[in-house]
Amino acid sequence: MNEKAEKFWQDFLRDTGRDQNLRYSECFHFELTEYWANELLRLVLEGRKKATSSSLWGYELEGDKLPQKGELSIVTDWSGEPKCVIETTAVTIIPFKDITYEICSREGEDDDLKSWQDGHRAFFTEEGRELGYEFSEDMPVIFQDFQVVYKGGEIKYTELKAEDINTELFSAFRRHQVVEKCMRKIDGEWKAIDNPFVEDWGEKEYEYLVKCLISTVETGGVVFGAFQASRLVGFASAESSFFGSREQYLELSSIHVTEDLRGHGIGKKLFRLIAGWAKEKGGEKLYISSHSSVESQSFYKAVGCTEAEEYSSYHAEKEPCDCQLEFKLR
Repeated sequence: MNEKAEKFWQDFLRDTGRDQNLRYSECFHFELTEYWANELLRLVLEGRKKATSSSLWGYELEGDKLPQKGELSIVTDWSGEPKCVIETTAVTIIPFKDITYEICSREGEDDDLKSWQDGHRAFFTEEGRELGYEFSEDMPVIFQDFQVVYKGGEIKYTELKAEDINTELFSAFRRHQVVEKCMRKIDGEWKAIDNPFVEDWGEKEYEYLVKCLISTVETGGVVFGAFQASRLVGFASAESSFFGSREQYLELSSIHVTEDLRGHGIGKKLFRLIAGWAKEKGGEKLYISSHSSVESQSFYKAVGCTEAEEYSSYHAEKEPCDCQLEFKLR
């Protein structure tokens, strides 16, 4: 853990041009359970969680130094993998009973004050049992505001092996998309129509994804991952089986970039990696049964995709709302 934190810190100092003698105040993960540690980390990385709260009594019993404005800390996931550096921007001590929703909403975890109070009563009660204090409504709470100042430097791309792929790999990945319009072929013409919905993957979707990606690798396909430090921020996969009237197609089966890093060229780089792999394998074209949202179609158009000359009946029947596209490799 110390070795990983030190390397991450040195990367931070190098990439941000800071004084090489600067030190971090602490290296920690949020919460007392694996699920909540990783969930709160996800909110931080997405920019939704910008504060945290702690019991002053807990600090005093542990003999810990109180956080100070301007301090830098490394935040890890539950397993101890460093994920970001945060800077404390304000520290306020407030009785639990006096915390308003305007204050606690900065934690990004709850939709109303009651939800925040219920969750934090339970947390502080459990922590109190472990540390030796008894929670009360008058208990002083350290409310710490912060901002993320580093998520890792250069995006690195690598081909993933089957043993690299598991649900933990996606612990800080955010497959969330708000869709307003989708493309539909009407009377032979493509038109953008209103079709609002939100796509948001949960535990079951990631479990299924992991099985699919492992199968892709084990059957001769490929999966590329994009990493910022040790955090997966994008991935793409292609299958090994040829199809089409001339066996001209290889399928790009998935390509996704985490919500907070879209628009940074990660998807285009992953697409080029898949195209290079497919061309080396002897493919003539990539086939994509793609999400029909206007945003997704804009991406595929930007990388040079066009409507497929031949539709795969399997994909067209399985996902009738998808757009069937192709990309010429040669």
